[in-house]
Amino acid sequence: MKWEKLAEGFEVLRVWKEVSPKANEPEIAILRLTQEKHKQLLASPKEFVNSPQVFDKPVNSLFVQPGGAGDATWFVMLIHTIESNARAVTAAG
Repeated sequence: MKWEKLAEGFEVLRVWKEVSPKANEPEIAILRLTQEKHKQLLASPKEFVNSPQVFDKPVNSLFVQPGGAGDATWFVMLIHTIESNARAVTAAG
C-alpha cells in the first residue's frame, strides 16, 4: 500500500481498495496532512474530502473529531458508510 498525493501537503491511503470490502462494508481511508491542510479540513470537512475526491462516491456529511495539538504532520482516519456519511478522527504525528 502506498501514499497517493492528491495535492501539496495532502496524501491518502485508500485502505478499502487494498482489502476489497464487500458492498455493504464501509470505505476506510487514512489521510496524511500538513498543518495548513489540517486547518482546511476542520474548517470545511465535507468539501475537503469531496474535492479532490477521496472516496468513490461523494460524502453527504462528515463529522470530524479533532485530536490533540501539533504543528507538523496530521493523520486522519476516515470511515465512509454505504449511506455516504462519514466520521473522522485526527491525530498529530
